[in-house]
Amino acid sequence: MLVLSTLLAMTPSADAARYAFDDTKGNITFDISASLHDIEGKAGSFTGDLDIGGASPTGTILLQAAQLTTFLGVRDDRMHDFCLGTDEYPTIELRIGATTGNVKGLNSGRGSGTVELRGQLTVRSSSRDVVIPATYTWEGDSVRLTGTHQVKWPDYGVPDPSILISTLYPEVNVQFNVLLSEAP
Repeated sequence: MLVLSTLLAMTPSADAARYAFDDTKGNITFDISASLHDIEGKAGSFTGDLDIGGASPTGTILLQAAQLTTFLGVRDDRMHDFCLGTDEYPTIELRIGATTGNVKGLNSGRGSGTVELRGQLTVRSSSRDVVIPATYTWEGDSVRLTGTHQVKWPDYGVPDPSILISTLYPEVNVQFNVLLSEAP
């Protein structure tokens, strides 16, 4: 019994703890198809957290909309001003209200598996329910979370950014790869 108690005490656990990340511990990228060429971009500034250890982990991811970039100034200005209205809507927010899938594995503090992040994504002033499949992998005391999600910008009231010579298709493919560490 003493050996079992000692082994359990040594097992890492994500016992009801808040884990956090920011743009220094990962990346969030996106790509959009257009009639002339594909456009790639990234989120320059973001933060997030996930409360791990409960029956259904919850959390938040917050992107600074004015820090999204496609690496072309004129296009970025149009994205910020016309499409996202960053003066009025400075952030894009995902509120994770529940996590399903292999939550027991995520809460164990070791190994890897898949979960679904269920919540509300808010872009501009429109919110939509989303389910985002994600993979987690424990790396020591931190957990890496990766996944993809497709956003259809018309669903969020984002004006069509197409110009006369190039049509942008309404799907934005978002990829994330972040490393969460226990928050103080």
